[in-house]
Amino acid sequence: MPLLRNALVAMEQTSVDEIRLDEVSSRARSAIADVRAGLAHFERVLDSLDRGDQHVSRGYIEMIDALMEGGSVDIWYRGEYITVPFRHLYDWFEDPIRIGAQRYQIDETPFRRWADCELADGAGMTSVPCNHTGCRQTHLLTFYDPHEMQRADARAASEIWYCHHHRVNAWQSANALGDEHVELLKRVHDMPGCNRQQLAAKKCDTDFLISVGLLQSATQSSRALSFHLTVAGHEIVHQRSSRPRIAGVRR
Repeated sequence: MPLLRNALVAMEQTSVDEIRLDEVSSRARSAIADVRAGLAHFERVLDSLDRGDQHVSRGYIEMIDALMEGGSVDIWYRGEYITVPFRHLYDWFEDPIRIGAQRYQIDETPFRRWADCELADGAGMTSVPCNHTGCRQTHLLTFYDPHEMQRADARAASEIWYCHHHRVNAWQSANALGDEHVELLKRVHDMPGCNRQQLAAKKCDTDFLISVGLLQSATQSSRALSFHLTVAGHEIVHQRSSRPRIAGVRR
């Protein structure tokens, strides 16, 4: 049954993708037909001028000249406008990747990967696996442009992260912490007495650090808590700040 269900899901996705491609092709052909008709009209006007036709207004000719020389097309693509000079539209049609990469000031290879990746509500996604051997839990990272995609890829390749099932065990067995918890401790070190909002931290993360003796809290007001490092927390920050993380610790 799982195999059959997976096959049906794959068939359904293929059908959706085919419909989407058909819609894109239909819209593109319609737009190309409109552009071709407009350009053909421009050519007929220019031909009539070459034949000495005096009925074409000067203002109309100036508008055409302004369009050809200084006009541009703003292309809304994945949440951003890419401006393409009218004279370079052929370049866009021939190789949009090159122009898009220039727009973002990025190499063509990462831009192509971003252009090819699936987006959900405008965001691409990659994931960081749990560092515990055999665990299949992942932490999702989202990105909205090719620069963010590169940063997310770098994090996914090197970041240490433990899911909530294994982070206590990682600390108890090897004094191991995920990168996000180390960064949280460093922020508390830099802003002692800060509250959770100032830390931009989740309650589950501060609760975990308190439970393993690295963080302590005190009532700041009737509702807010202020956070300070414990002696062990200070030691962790000092250790992680004084030596670089050794590559290859990801399991």
